Amino acid sequence: MTKTKPRILVVDDEESIREIVSRKMQQCGYECWSAPSADIALELIDDLPFELLIVDILMPGASGIEILRYVQGSYPETAVVLVTAVNDTHTAVEAMKMGAYDYVTKPFNLDALAMTVNRALEKRRLLEENRGYRLHLEDKVREQAEQIERSYNSAIEALVAALDIRDAGTEGHCRRVVDYTLLLAKAMGIEEKSSMWNAIEYGALLHDIGKIGLPDDILRKPGPLNEAEWERVKLHPEQGYRVLQGIPFLRNAAEVVYSHHERFDGTGYPSGLAGDAIPLGARIFAVADAFDAITSARPYRPARPLEDAVEEIERSRGSHFDPKVVEAFLTILPELTANPVEAA
Repeated sequence: MTKTKPRILVVDDEESIREIVSRKMQQCGYECWSAPSADIALELIDDLPFELLIVDILMPGASGIEILRYVQGSYPETAVVLVTAVNDTHTAVEAMKMGAYDYVTKPFNLDALAMTVNRALEKRRLLEENRGYRLHLEDKVREQAEQIERSYNSAIEALVAALDIRDAGTEGHCRRVVDYTLLLAKAMGIEEKSSMWNAIEYGALLHDIGKIGLPDDILRKPGPLNEAEWERVKLHPEQGYRVLQGIPFLRNAAEVVYSHHERFDGTGYPSGLAGDAIPLGARIFAVADAFDAITSARPYRPARPLEDAVEEIERSRGSHFDPKVVEAFLTILPELTANPVEAA
């Protein structure tokens, strides 16, 4: 495969300088273009990709410094070598601080200029290689992170499925309540796929994961629980919290799990949190959870109509539920009616 020659642009208002520099660059194996002014140079720079520019600082009209500034902002991968008068090296040094690779002074030695250009292009090549390696590494890290997340998600789905099997009375509840919770979160203005969105999604999916440790005689009991049994059930938010705290990407979701039985007026459990002290994700989940509980069938009762759910949720505004979340819930009622989530 033919290797592409590096493309160089020589910018100088003196035609003789442009000609001798261009000839030298061509002898060194480079494709060389030239421009007599900054305006023409900028047009060429926008039209063609140049690996390197050789630019006179002092020219009529826009200066070489202005070309450097433009290139640094728009084409930072392009190397720039400046040409300056012997008595203006201060400007050249300041330009190097702006990002120029190097400078040469007039009258210059063509061989020395060629060596400077070679070094600049070699540095550019190494920077491009490093950038390629970095992008490759970032891709690999991202792929591994996605693979880890997929593995975690598979494990989470397995845990939820295991809980569904054990708690047959609420089978499918986790998946439905996630859908309702995310509809509410969106109505509350939470950005999709943000860290808060993910915490709410996983928190809703895993809200009852602490029940995995409950014995079957409590979890499957057909009648009402006695006081001791109820106290044991009330431990499941804390137990779920402890499980999720050990998984780095689920730590924010753990806060939702811990607080999903808190009530807005402070009468919930496990900590009796009230108002904004309850994580927003848990306040959103509470309304979604109640809606699903009311409108889904249970072994001991049939599903109740949507109107009953709305009435009960509105009645509990400010006591059980955050009034702002209830308002958001009312705005998504048409969507819930038009696209009901199917029960499992």
